[in-house]
Amino acid sequence: MTILRDQRTTRGDFIFYADRLSTLIVEKALELIPHCPKQVQTPLKLNFDGVTQTNDVSRTLPELGMLINRRWSEYRS
Repeated sequence: MTILRDQRTTRGDFIFYADRLSTLIVEKALELIPHCPKQVQTPLKLNFDGVTQTNDVSRTLPELGMLINRRWSEYRS
């Protein structure tokens, strides 16, 4: 976070670290959405093991927001 707030940080560095930070935040948030394994068949008739959400994300997002705020508060203290 210090690099993002430092006035001497170059534009290129700021963009790189802001992009990296946003990627990490999204990855962590996606880990918190309930999911289960799902196998699909590709157009090439190959099986692909992936995941699917287990419930309506619109119900999950407020809970996710509260969890992120709680974890952020714990991190900052």
